[in-house]
Amino acid sequence: MGFIQKLPHNVVAAFRATLEEVVEADLLVHVIDISHPFALEQAISVENTLRHDLGIEQLSMVPVFNKADRLDNTEPKGLNALIDHYPEGVLVSAVTGEGLPDLLTAIEAELMSSMVRVQVAIPYTQADMISLFYDLAHVEDEQADADSMHLTGLMRPRHAAIYDRFRQE
Repeated sequence: MGFIQKLPHNVVAAFRATLEEVVEADLLVHVIDISHPFALEQAISVENTLRHDLGIEQLSMVPVFNKADRLDNTEPKGLNALIDHYPEGVLVSAVTGEGLPDLLTAIEAELMSSMVRVQVAIPYTQADMISLFYDLAHVEDEQADADSMHLTGLMRPRHAAIYDRFRQE
Protein backbone atom coordinates (compact mmCIF):
# COMPACT_ATOMS: atom_id res chain seq x y z
CA MET A 1 0.00 0.00 0.00
CA GLY A 2 2.64 2.51 -0.93
CA PHE A 3 3.33 4.82 2.01
CA ILE A 4 2.32 2.22 4.60
CA GLN A 5 4.07 -0.77 3.07
CA LYS A 6 6.72 -1.14 5.79
CA LEU A 7 4.28 -1.31 8.69
CA PRO A 8 3.34 -4.56 10.47
CA HIS A 9 0.32 -6.33 8.96
CA ASN A 10 -2.03 -5.64 11.91
CA VAL A 11 -1.18 -1.93 11.81
CA VAL A 12 -1.74 -1.85 8.03
CA ALA A 13 -5.16 -3.47 8.51
CA ALA A 14 -6.14 -0.90 11.14
CA PHE A 15 -4.81 1.94 9.01
CA ARG A 16 -6.72 0.66 5.96
CA ALA A 17 -9.94 0.75 8.00
CA THR A 18 -9.21 4.36 8.90
CA LEU A 19 -8.42 5.21 5.28
CA GLU A 20 -11.69 3.70 4.14
CA GLU A 21 -13.44 6.48 6.08
CA VAL A 22 -12.03 8.83 3.43
CA VAL A 23 -14.53 7.42 0.94
CA GLU A 24 -17.30 9.26 2.79
CA ALA A 25 -15.37 12.52 3.18
CA ASP A 26 -16.44 15.68 1.38
CA LEU A 27 -12.88 16.94 1.25
CA LEU A 28 -9.41 15.63 1.93
CA VAL A 29 -6.78 18.01 3.28
CA HIS A 30 -3.53 16.37 2.21
CA VAL A 31 -0.75 17.69 4.45
CA ILE A 32 2.70 17.28 2.90
CA ASP A 33 5.89 17.80 4.90
CA ILE A 34 7.97 20.01 2.59
CA SER A 35 11.07 19.48 4.70
CA HIS A 36 11.17 15.76 3.85
CA PRO A 37 13.62 14.92 1.05
CA PHE A 38 11.06 12.63 -0.64
CA ALA A 39 7.98 14.76 -0.05
CA LEU A 40 6.71 14.52 -3.63
CA GLU A 41 7.16 10.75 -3.76
CA GLN A 42 5.32 10.38 -0.46
CA ALA A 43 2.49 12.62 -1.64
CA ILE A 44 2.09 10.68 -4.87
CA SER A 45 2.13 7.42 -2.91
CA VAL A 46 -0.69 8.66 -0.68
CA GLU A 47 -2.68 9.74 -3.73
CA ASN A 48 -2.10 6.39 -5.49
CA THR A 49 -3.20 4.50 -2.38
CA LEU A 50 -6.38 6.52 -2.18
CA ARG A 51 -7.16 6.18 -5.89
CA HIS A 52 -6.05 2.61 -6.59
CA ASP A 53 -6.23 0.70 -3.32
CA LEU A 54 -9.38 2.40 -2.04
CA GLY A 55 -10.96 3.14 -5.43
CA ILE A 56 -11.51 6.86 -4.88
CA GLU A 57 -11.55 8.29 -8.40
CA GLN A 58 -13.13 11.67 -7.72
CA LEU A 59 -10.92 13.04 -5.00
CA SER A 60 -11.75 16.50 -3.71
CA MET A 61 -8.45 17.53 -2.16
CA VAL A 62 -6.56 20.57 -0.94
CA PRO A 63 -2.80 19.93 -0.90
CA VAL A 64 -1.09 21.65 2.04
CA PHE A 65 2.67 22.21 2.08
CA ASN A 66 3.47 22.29 5.78
CA LYS A 67 6.57 23.52 7.61
CA ALA A 68 6.91 26.84 5.82
CA ASP A 69 8.65 28.00 9.01
CA ARG A 70 11.60 25.79 8.07
CA LEU A 71 12.18 27.62 4.80
CA ASP A 72 15.11 29.94 4.72
CA ASN A 73 16.56 31.78 1.73
CA THR A 74 16.92 28.47 -0.08
CA GLU A 75 13.92 26.35 -0.91
CA PRO A 76 14.06 22.72 0.18
CA LYS A 77 14.92 20.20 -2.49
CA GLY A 78 11.81 19.27 -4.39
CA LEU A 79 9.56 22.18 -3.39
CA ASN A 80 9.34 23.36 -7.00
CA ALA A 81 8.43 19.83 -8.09
CA LEU A 82 5.67 19.76 -5.45
CA ILE A 83 4.34 23.10 -6.64
CA ASP A 84 4.45 21.90 -10.25
CA HIS A 85 2.56 18.71 -9.32
CA TYR A 86 0.08 20.49 -7.00
CA PRO A 87 -0.26 24.05 -8.31
CA GLU A 88 -3.31 24.56 -6.08
CA GLY A 89 -1.24 23.70 -2.99
CA VAL A 90 -1.18 26.06 -0.02
CA LEU A 91 2.04 26.81 1.87
CA VAL A 92 1.51 26.87 5.64
CA SER A 93 3.26 26.56 8.95
CA ALA A 94 1.40 24.73 11.69
CA VAL A 95 3.90 26.20 14.15
CA THR A 96 3.62 29.90 13.27
CA GLY A 97 0.18 29.97 11.64
CA GLU A 98 1.60 31.34 8.41
CA GLY A 99 -0.69 30.60 5.47
CA LEU A 100 -3.66 29.41 7.57
CA PRO A 101 -6.02 32.13 6.23
CA ASP A 102 -5.07 31.02 2.70
CA LEU A 103 -5.75 27.41 3.68
CA LEU A 104 -9.22 28.27 4.99
CA THR A 105 -9.97 30.14 1.76
CA ALA A 106 -8.80 27.17 -0.32
CA ILE A 107 -10.91 24.74 1.72
CA GLU A 108 -14.00 26.92 1.38
CA ALA A 109 -13.48 27.34 -2.38
CA GLU A 110 -13.00 23.60 -2.90
CA LEU A 111 -16.08 22.74 -0.87
CA MET A 112 -18.24 25.33 -2.61
CA SER A 113 -17.06 24.34 -6.11
CA SER A 114 -18.60 20.91 -5.87
CA MET A 115 -21.96 21.95 -4.46
CA VAL A 116 -25.22 22.08 -6.40
CA ARG A 117 -28.11 24.50 -5.97
CA VAL A 118 -31.29 22.86 -4.72
CA GLN A 119 -34.76 24.46 -4.58
CA VAL A 120 -37.36 22.54 -2.63
CA ALA A 121 -40.82 22.84 -1.15
CA ILE A 122 -41.02 20.61 1.91
CA PRO A 123 -44.38 20.10 3.61
CA TYR A 124 -44.45 20.93 7.31
CA THR A 125 -45.46 17.31 7.92
CA GLN A 126 -41.86 16.49 6.90
CA ALA A 127 -40.26 18.69 9.57
CA ASP A 128 -37.34 16.28 9.88
CA MET A 129 -36.48 16.88 6.20
CA ILE A 130 -36.64 20.65 6.74
CA SER A 131 -34.28 20.37 9.68
CA LEU A 132 -31.94 18.10 7.73
CA PHE A 133 -31.86 20.61 4.86
CA TYR A 134 -30.53 23.24 7.25
CA ASP A 135 -27.88 20.77 8.43
CA LEU A 136 -26.77 19.71 4.95
CA ALA A 137 -27.05 22.92 2.95
CA HIS A 138 -25.71 26.42 2.85
CA VAL A 139 -29.18 28.00 2.86
CA GLU A 140 -29.52 30.97 0.54
CA ASP A 141 -33.26 31.63 0.74
CA GLU A 142 -36.23 30.52 2.80
CA GLN A 143 -39.91 31.31 2.43
CA ALA A 144 -42.87 29.83 4.22
CA ASP A 145 -46.40 29.42 2.97
CA ALA A 146 -49.44 27.77 4.53
CA ASP A 147 -48.41 24.22 3.60
CA SER A 148 -44.66 24.09 3.19
CA MET A 149 -41.25 25.61 3.63
CA HIS A 150 -39.60 26.75 0.39
CA LEU A 151 -35.82 26.52 0.65
CA THR A 152 -32.95 27.23 -1.72
CA GLY A 153 -29.44 26.20 -0.85
CA LEU A 154 -26.13 24.73 -1.92
CA MET A 155 -25.28 21.17 -0.93
CA ARG A 156 -23.28 18.11 -1.92
CA PRO A 157 -24.74 16.19 -4.88
CA ARG A 158 -25.05 13.02 -2.78
CA HIS A 159 -27.14 14.95 -0.26
CA ALA A 160 -29.19 16.69 -2.94
CA ALA A 161 -30.51 13.34 -4.12
CA ILE A 162 -32.35 12.99 -0.80
CA TYR A 163 -34.51 15.95 -1.81
CA ASP A 164 -35.46 14.83 -5.34
CA ARG A 165 -39.13 14.33 -4.38
CA PHE A 166 -39.34 17.90 -3.02
CA ARG A 167 -37.59 19.70 -5.90
CA GLN A 168 -39.11 22.77 -7.54
CA GLU A 169 -36.55 23.57 -10.23
